[in-house]
Amino acid sequence: MAKKLKSHEIALRYGDKIAGTLISKSVIDADLNVVSTDYYLDDILGIEAPKNTEQRNLEIKE
Repeated sequence: MAKKLKSHEIALRYGDKIAGTLISKSVIDADLNVVSTDYYLDDILGIEAPKNTEQRNLEIKE
């Protein structure tokens, strides 16, 4: 029987330090200008919360 993979969701906060693999995908036009870049976190090994207790909101705009 195959082992079932687990799916995890995590909540990240402003200032968190993340250990893992960052993958980027860029679209480049014919003149070699970067049109857009997307970033993905993969294989997250750990998250360290910031030392200070000040809380800020991280806004993701599309």
